[in-house]
Amino acid sequence: MLGADGRTTLLRGTLLDITERMAAEDRIRELAHFDSLSGLPNRNMFTQLLDYALAKAAREERHLALLLIDLDGFKRINDRSVTPPAIAYWRIRKAAA
Repeated sequence: MLGADGRTTLLRGTLLDITERMAAEDRIRELAHFDSLSGLPNRNMFTQLLDYALAKAAREERHLALLLIDLDGFKRINDRSVTPPAIAYWRIRKAAA
C-alpha cells in the first residue's frame, strides 16, 4: 500500500520455514541414488551417469570405455561366511574405493 507521498507504507507477506521439507527432499534424493546399507551408488545412479557419459562422448565425438565388475557371487560367499552384515558391506565399500 502506498502513502500520500508515494512510498510504501504497508507490506504484507507470508513466511514459511521449509527447512524440514528440504531435508526430507534431500533424503529422498539420496535414497533414490544410493544403497541405504552400503552407501554406494545404486543402479539408478549408474544408469543416469552412464547416460550422461554416453551423451557427452557422442557430443565430443569421443570413445567411451566401461569396465563392469560383476559381484553376483558375493551373496553366496557372504552367506557362507560368519561375517556380520556390517563388515560384509564394509568389504564391498572397500572394494569399490
